[in-house]
Amino acid sequence: MSWVRALPLLAAAVVVTLAPVGLGVLLSAPPSAPPAQPLATPLSSLDTATLTLARAPFCERIAATDVAAALGGTPDDGAAWSNGDPVPLPDGSTDVGHEYGCRWSLPSGAAVAAWVFAPPVPPESAEALVTAAAATEGCTPVSGAPAYGSPAYGSPSVTLSCGPTVSFRGLFGDAWLVCEATSLPTPAGGDPVERAGRWCTSVAVAAGA
Repeated sequence: MSWVRALPLLAAAVVVTLAPVGLGVLLSAPPSAPPAQPLATPLSSLDTATLTLARAPFCERIAATDVAAALGGTPDDGAAWSNGDPVPLPDGSTDVGHEYGCRWSLPSGAAVAAWVFAPPVPPESAEALVTAAAATEGCTPVSGAPAYGSPAYGSPSVTLSCGPTVSFRGLFGDAWLVCEATSLPTPAGGDPVERAGRWCTSVAVAAGA
C-alpha cells in the first residue's frame, strides 16, 4: 500500500510516496464490544455542499464504533500523528510530515486510515494532487465513485483502487483529505469501494470544522 503525501507543499505540489507505518502517539483501542452494525451512511448520501474541514487533529472525534464497524472487529493496533512528526521514507530516512492523521488495523490485514494536510491547499494544487495520485504505480482510478470534496471549491477528487486498498482523496474548503481502507470484510457480492466510502463518510464528518 502506498500513501501519497506532499512535502513541504504547495508551490509545485510535490508528491512523495511513502510506506505506511504506525507512528506518533499510540491510540487506545476502542472499548471491547460486539462489532457494530455496518456503517449506515453511504458516501453518495454525504452532503458536501457546505462541508469544510479543520486542518487540525480530528482522529479522536471518529467514533470507536465506526472504526470497529469498518474493520469488522475491535482493532488491536492504532497510531496517530501530527504536523511536524517525523515520517519514514522508502529509503529508510525520515522527513518532517505536514499532516494530521491516524490508522487502525487488525491481524487479518484489515486497516483503515485517514489524514488531512496541515497547509492550506488551493484548487489548482488539488488538481495536481489528483493527477499525481492517479498516476501512482499499481493504482487504478475508480470511475463513477462519488466525489470526495466540496462542490463550492470545484471538488477536485479521485478514488483509487490499489490492490486491496481503496482510497478517497479530495478537497474540502482548503483542506486536502485522504481516507484509506484496506482488506475490509465485505459480504459476498458486496462492493469494496462502496464499503470504503462509508468509512470515509465517517472520517469526513469527524474532520468537519
